[in-house]
Amino acid sequence: MVGYIEKHIGRRMAERRKVLGLGQAVVAQCLGVSRQQIYKYESGIRRLSAAELVNIARTLKVSVGYLFEGLPDSMAGDRRHALIDAVSALPEELIDSHLALVRVTAARIQNVAFDGRPHAEAGSAA
Repeated sequence: MVGYIEKHIGRRMAERRKVLGLGQAVVAQCLGVSRQQIYKYESGIRRLSAAELVNIARTLKVSVGYLFEGLPDSMAGDRRHALIDAVSALPEELIDSHLALVRVTAARIQNVAFDGRPHAEAGSAA
């Protein structure tokens, strides 16, 4: 499954291509691939090899690191983005119920009420 990183790289590619005033067809020709392939890269629906990343960076006149700029450094960030990807794949009618579940779970872990107020301490008078 292609995920957040591929989508991020694709967005960075598209942004840079547009800054340079290039169309997908021109970039495709420079890379020796089809315009549809560039669309797949930029949409994040196709994973790129290291060699492809290097060629794309050269074509767009940036470092390979440029394509990765803005990604979170920690695995926690990767898990958060995996969660976002999973929720994004849900049918629209299920998103609200899953969002409520995540909010309640987070509130319990943080020991605050769903509305953001602290829970009453156990054994204290209300």
